[in-house]
Amino acid sequence: MYMTMGRLIRRILARVLAVVLFVEIAAFLLVPVFHSRQYAGMVYRNHVSSGRISDPVDLPAGERFRLIETDEDALEWRLRAIEAARHSIVISTFDFEDNDGGRLVMAYLLHAAERGVRVEILLDGFYGFFNTFGEEHFKALVKDPNIRIYKYNKVNAFLLYKSNYRMHDKYIIIDDKLYLLGGRNLSSEFLGDFTDKKHSLDRDILIYEPKRLRGADGTSLQALQNYWNTIRVLPTCKEYRYTRHSRKVERAADTLRALYRDYAAMHPYEKTHWDSATSEAESVRLISGERRPVNKEPLVFAQLYHEMEAGKDVLIQSPYIVCSTAMFRDLTFLTFDRERRISILTNAPESGANPWGSMDLLNNRRLFLQSGCELYELFNSDSMHTKTILIDDDLSIIGSYNLDSRATYLDTEMMAAIRSKELNAELRETLQKDIDHSVHYDRAGRKTLGKDCVPRKLQGPRRFFYRIGRVVLPLFRQLL
Repeated sequence: MYMTMGRLIRRILARVLAVVLFVEIAAFLLVPVFHSRQYAGMVYRNHVSSGRISDPVDLPAGERFRLIETDEDALEWRLRAIEAARHSIVISTFDFEDNDGGRLVMAYLLHAAERGVRVEILLDGFYGFFNTFGEEHFKALVKDPNIRIYKYNKVNAFLLYKSNYRMHDKYIIIDDKLYLLGGRNLSSEFLGDFTDKKHSLDRDILIYEPKRLRGADGTSLQALQNYWNTIRVLPTCKEYRYTRHSRKVERAADTLRALYRDYAAMHPYEKTHWDSATSEAESVRLISGERRPVNKEPLVFAQLYHEMEAGKDVLIQSPYIVCSTAMFRDLTFLTFDRERRISILTNAPESGANPWGSMDLLNNRRLFLQSGCELYELFNSDSMHTKTILIDDDLSIIGSYNLDSRATYLDTEMMAAIRSKELNAELRETLQKDIDHSVHYDRAGRKTLGKDCVPRKLQGPRRFFYRIGRVVLPLFRQLL
């Protein structure tokens, strides 16, 4: 009788666990499906009329910019910015890895904190769990009284579906004078030249606030500071603490101090003259959306749509393109004006680093062409990770937003819209080199090779994996 009752209890518990697991998985896959299907132009007008966003008119002139293209420059200008801090440093990042590139940033942050600078770091909760798990260098950082690390939307095993909502913003704010924003994570894959492995090609923009603009209303720096002040205090942002006394952590802190001394001795950055290191923009506007971890209205996409609607020559650069039905409809609306040309530059499926994004392009290439867009599929030795939109000859939009459903409906995203003919011309020259290495599909589906394009074919196990993956992908493409 005792054994029978024991088996019955185990059977009941097993079934309850199976039901809970089924519900968790179903919620994880299905909750993101229930997103807004509103027309992007309508979303934009609704938010302008309600006052949640302002129409980009009468933006203050005079903010200055510097384009950062290479991984080496990306590391240098982050370290220069950290060294220039006198009062505060704010960092928001999707992925902060304890490797050569990420550790060097940690070393400079610890040095800044030890000279009295207040440092606040916000990590995505999903990636932040893996970033900080068992990593002594992160523990060494939070042991310093001037450093605070927070995690956005920490993983909760009982609310697994909420892990879909990621914090994808990537920026650094230094005092009240500058910020750096783009698509790079803090790791060796994006910073410096520490590895022989493939790098992900990306882009940042540094925005400097001249003294005459500091404290002025309407600047992009003020908008970013306001954004930080609202997202940081959300209940979903939890502080990462470590209070135990540990020899390992003390040694990790000493390692970071030694790393700073050695690297600073080898790379003694002279004092940066920010005015001469930057160029003046006509205006800079920050584009952002919902901060909370919820299904989101496509507010970032709606603001980008509004900017594209005002132009005639639009070039979108995105590492992968996974559009919902509503997004395809919006792209089609944009191309109703036959004088407006919408071109999309993305990784070719054969060379992209994201296999699921590559498979979705193979499945849905025809839908992009039917929407009236032209496609350029890039073949490169390193995967392109860059998010940029160029509109006509004077507007350049740079940041973290991919042209996909995840960025549109699930994640937080950040873009900077810089009005400058100088910047636009420089970026168009750079992107033309990528176009020359791409396969071009025109609106009619005709295929031509760029003058420097050397296409490749899927080979071996990857080819087999793509065949299988393309069949099952529709079950969860809303998460891409």
